[in-house]
Amino acid sequence: MFYDLSRARVIDKEDNKRIAVIPLGSMEYHGEALPLLTDTLIAENISRKCLAKYAEITSVSIYLYPSIYLGFSHEWLRYAGTISLDPHTYLRMIESVVKSIEKNIDPHGYLLVNGHGGNYSLLEIFARKYYFSSKKPVLIIDLWRIASHYGLRYCHACREEIMLYNYLIEKKTDEASNDIIMNSGSENDYLRGYYKDIDVGGRGSLSISIEEYVCKVCEIIDSAIKHIIDQG
Repeated sequence: MFYDLSRARVIDKEDNKRIAVIPLGSMEYHGEALPLLTDTLIAENISRKCLAKYAEITSVSIYLYPSIYLGFSHEWLRYAGTISLDPHTYLRMIESVVKSIEKNIDPHGYLLVNGHGGNYSLLEIFARKYYFSSKKPVLIIDLWRIASHYGLRYCHACREEIMLYNYLIEKKTDEASNDIIMNSGSENDYLRGYYKDIDVGGRGSLSISIEEYVCKVCEIIDSAIKHIIDQG
């Protein structure tokens, strides 16, 4: 069954194969065309869309929690409206949220649907630490890493993000240029780090349509759910 916890409910801890799904995003500058909560809204709506088909499947219980809309967005603090948590605060917040969920439903595993690339390294730290202390699977669905497998090497308020926002939120905003205005030091895969400023733009483009991309994300979410079920 699929439970959207945007509304309160009493939870039966005997439900089959309980899985907690947490959408994660950011509150940060996204150019002139997109709102501050773009990453959060994309993660939340793609989660809801992909999980809807579980509504009548009784062998698993999927609990979609409200989105966490604050992330690690230090590079955008020069723009009003951006709120960035420092890494230790972010990790403590995720740990505290998970402790609450443990008391709620005692899930068999966690699925973190991440819409903000800046969160990824911190989520990986949390997932590794939590799994090896609890032996409960924590799987990260990072939307932009998936996109990178289909040609989109970098995107922040680029054309594809605007198209994805329009598709999921059903609102119309103007499409931005896909020209890169940013370099992060990621040109050489063997040289990691940051030595150039980041700005709005993109590098590369999706080799598939937005609809196909969303289907690929849903397939990966299905696979993650299966992994948790099988391990449980």
